[in-house]
Amino acid sequence: TAEYAKFDNLLLLKRGTEKAKNLFLVHDGTGEIGGYITLSEHLNSDFNYWGINADQTEGVSLQNIRIETIAEKYMEQIRKLQPEGPYYVVGWSLGGTIAFEIINQLEKMNENIQFFGMIDSMAPQKKILSKVKEFTLKSELKWVKANFAEIKVNGVITIEELWNSVERQLAERNDGVQVIKSSLPVNLAMAIPNYEEAGVKELLYYLNKIRSFNLAHRLYAPESKINTQVNFFKASKTDQRMIKNWSQYCINEVSICKITGDHFSIFRLPDVEELARVFDDILAELLL
Repeated sequence: TAEYAKFDNLLLLKRGTEKAKNLFLVHDGTGEIGGYITLSEHLNSDFNYWGINADQTEGVSLQNIRIETIAEKYMEQIRKLQPEGPYYVVGWSLGGTIAFEIINQLEKMNENIQFFGMIDSMAPQKKILSKVKEFTLKSELKWVKANFAEIKVNGVITIEELWNSVERQLAERNDGVQVIKSSLPVNLAMAIPNYEEAGVKELLYYLNKIRSFNLAHRLYAPESKINTQVNFFKASKTDQRMIKNWSQYCINEVSICKITGDHFSIFRLPDVEELARVFDDILAELLL
C-alpha cells in the first residue's frame, strides 16, 4: 500500500486488526519472500505480517555483500515502521541468519525482543572463514569457464562486464536456458522462483543472487552471543547438525520444534499447515 512505500524492503503480506503487533519475515537466499505468502495465509495469530525483500539489482552480476550490512539496513527499516519493541522477527533458511544478526543489533540497543523464530537455517561455520574469499574478476572468469565452457570471455575488465557478456551470449543461443539449467545443482534449481518458465536473464539473476547471499553467509561469524530465546523450526528431513551449531551463538538453549517435510515442502501444502499450527501455538502464548 502507498502509505508504506517509504519502507523500501518491507511488504505487507497480511494485515491484522487495529491492535495487531508487527511480525517481520526475512527473505530466504533468493532474496524473495514468496515462501511466506502461503504461510501467512495459514497463520491465525493477530499480527501485521511483513515480508522483508532483498534489494532488486539491475543486471545479472553478483555482489560482495555482508550479513551485518544487510541486517543493519533491514533493522533501520523495521525501526522506522515500529520505533520500539516488542519486536517479533522470523527468518527461513538464509533469512534466519540475517534475522539472527538483526536480533544481535537490536539487543545492542537494549530493545525488547518478544519472539525470534528461525526456520531451517544453517549456522555459520567459523572454521571455514579463513578459506572464504570475496568474488574477484579472476575467480569469476574461472567459475564461468568451469560452468559455461562454450562462453567466450576475452577482454572483459569488470565482473559486471563479464556477466553482461555471459547473459548476451546465452540469450543469443537456442539452448541458452538449457546450458544454465544443466550447470545448476538440484538444491539451487529448487530454490529459484518460477524455475520452469524462467528465461536466461531470470535464471542468471537468481543464480548470482543466491551465490552472493551464500558467500555473505560463509563470511559471517557473529561477534557476540544473543540473549533472546531462539525458536528453531526444523524440517524433519533436515540434518540435525544444523541446529547444534547454533547453540554456540546463543546464551540460552535453542528451543526446537520439528515440522514434517523437507527444507522446501514445509512452505507448501500440506506441510505448511503444520508449520502454521505450531507457530500459532507459540505466538498465542506470547499474546496472552
